[in-house]
Order: sequence, then structure tokens, then C-alpha cells
Amino acid sequence: MVENEKVKLKKGARLKVDVNYLHPTQFTVGMLQVNKKKRKIDNCDKKKLAKWLRSKTVPVVIGPSGTLFMIDRHHAVRALSESKYSFKKIHIKIKKDLSHLPKDEFWNKMVKKRWTWLFKNGEPLDADNLPAHISELKDDPFRSLAANVRGKKGFKKSGPFSEFIWADFLRKRIAAVQLNGFQEGGDMHKQILDLAIKLCLSSEASGLPGWKGKTPLLQKIASRLSSEDPLSRQTEHSHAEELSPPSHL
Repeated sequence: MVENEKVKLKKGARLKVDVNYLHPTQFTVGMLQVNKKKRKIDNCDKKKLAKWLRSKTVPVVIGPSGTLFMIDRHHAVRALSESKYSFKKIHIKIKKDLSHLPKDEFWNKMVKKRWTWLFKNGEPLDADNLPAHISELKDDPFRSLAANVRGKKGFKKSGPFSEFIWADFLRKRIAAVQLNGFQEGGDMHKQILDLAIKLCLSSEASGLPGWKGKTPLLQKIASRLSSEDPLSRQTEHSHAEELSPPSHL
């Protein structure tokens, strides 16, 4: 399973493991982000790939029966698993050994520590429904949109799974059909991204982690994006109730 079988799996241990042994703690990824990382991996020579992999150490919690649960880096692991390289081992670091806990207590602890995101497209699901393999994670285009907004300084990363919270905020304010244009790129990609940035900088998002709308400069950016924005006018009367982070986060 691991590169050095003599390494004891305990808190703080660092080792390399085949991605097939890592179990997800979320239901979805943003495939735009996965494909971007995959292109980067495919364009790396082996030396650059080794350096990239060292920078993407995956934090892992040991669960019941010794199962290795990744609590971050799902996009990087998915990208590596789909890359041109047959080498599929990645660096991990043991965050915590909870293998002694019964299943229900284990997942309660995972939720309390914010080490899992038990929602799919905004809907809560049970941990029993989590995919067993990284390849089974479904695409959530709103997760990709949220990542793009953060990349444009629309909000800052603040705590575990914060981009999923922002994705659910945008999900209630932008029609899913509009995301087709975003996924395909071009002019529609920019229009939707501008609209999403404006929404994330607005007062509607003030309760979300990493909100940056109170900065005067960013308020000015939001105002500019909203002026003469056809997508904004199209959706301004269809906003749903503001999404707040789940109570356990």
C-alpha cells in the first residue's frame, strides 16, 4: 500500500501512497480545476512532477479498519489519477488516527473537526453515500465557478471547504443553465464570472467566510461589474434566500 511498509501509520507520519488507497471525504469536485491541474501534470517532466507532488502533500485521517481518508487535495489527487503518468503515488501526512472509533463516532468527529463536506450540490447526504474512489466524484460546475471567483480576488479562502460554501451561495443566485456558457469559455465565461464576482462582493454575502466586499476598492469593482450587466439584470429578481454556512461548520 505504501512505499515503505515499515513506516508506522501514526499522527505526523509522512509517506507516499497509491492514490487508489485514498478515500474521499466529499462528493464532488470542480472538473475545470481538475482538468487545469491535469494539464499541468501532463506538461511536467519527471523532475518537475516530483517537485509538484511534494508541494501537494495530502492530509489524511485514519478511519475504521485503517481506511485512509483524505481531508484535502481532492482536485490534485483526481488530476494525478487521470494524468498520463502511470506513477500514481502521492505524498501524504497523517493528521489524526481515529481508527479506534466506531463508525458513527468517527463521522461525528469528522464533521465536528470540519474534515468532511457531506453535501452534494447543496443537499445534505449521509457519509455512507460517499464515493469509495476519487474517480467517482461528480462534477459541480459551481465549485469551479467559486474557485475562479477566488482566483480573481472575489473572496479569500477561509477555513475548510469554504469554496463549497461559496459555490452553494452562487448556486442559489445563478441559473444552472448559465453555467454551460461558463464551462465552454469565451464571452459568456467572462460575463458569468463578472456576475459571480459582483454577487460575492455584495452585502448578500457578508456572512460568508472570506468575504471581501467591505473593502472600499472591491466595493468599487463590484459597482463597476454591476453597471450595464445583462446577466445581473436577468437574475436580480430571482435571488433565493441567502445561504448561510451549515451550523456544524
